[in-house]
Amino acid sequence: MSKAPGWFASMLSQKCPHCRSEKVFLHPSYSFSFLQMHEKCPHCQMNFEPEPGFYWGAMYITYAFNAGLAITASLVMFLFFGNPDIWVYVGVIAGLSLVLAPVFFRYSRMILLYGLGGKKFDATLYKKA
Repeated sequence: MSKAPGWFASMLSQKCPHCRSEKVFLHPSYSFSFLQMHEKCPHCQMNFEPEPGFYWGAMYITYAFNAGLAITASLVMFLFFGNPDIWVYVGVIAGLSLVLAPVFFRYSRMILLYGLGGKKFDATLYKKA
């Protein structure tokens, strides 16, 4: 049996927090079905929605991602592009937010699932993919 990846690598690859073997989402990030998740892990049967409304808290994490994006993009434009007009700031930040929305959606859910999902990693369930 090979060594299981760490929790951070597993979270970045969007794997189940309990067995770290199977993907949580059904489709790639940039597809029309990027929202769909497995109900349970195909390998260890961990329930990916521990309670009704569990992922409502993910919107706060997404908000933090978008705030960080807005601050970073604003600083980059101010420092490297000579403080452009306000419509440039709005357009760039809105465009980046739209492009990164599927990524922010998924990682906010993964952070919540790994942090508050209620199941810890079980090395006996890990299978090398």
